[in-house]
Amino acid sequence: MREVAVSRMLSLLSRHCCLQAGHLALPFWSAYNCSKAGLDRLSECLRYELADQGIAVVNVKPGPVRTPIWDKSRKKSQSVLD
Repeated sequence: MREVAVSRMLSLLSRHCCLQAGHLALPFWSAYNCSKAGLDRLSECLRYELADQGIAVVNVKPGPVRTPIWDKSRKKSQSVLD
């Protein structure tokens, strides 16, 4: 990437993960929350570390995507609360 005049590193993260998952403690979401928050922080750090080398780190956060993890987590959480 350094050999090219301008380079970009793109991170695709959901807006939900960065606004909520990294800041909320939800049962059965520990791995999800930690990984999402970690990727967001990693991208932020790399943005500053690589800027002077002409590498732009861009975070794209389009929003949540409904996947099976939502339903599985809701069912597990509900069973614990019952």
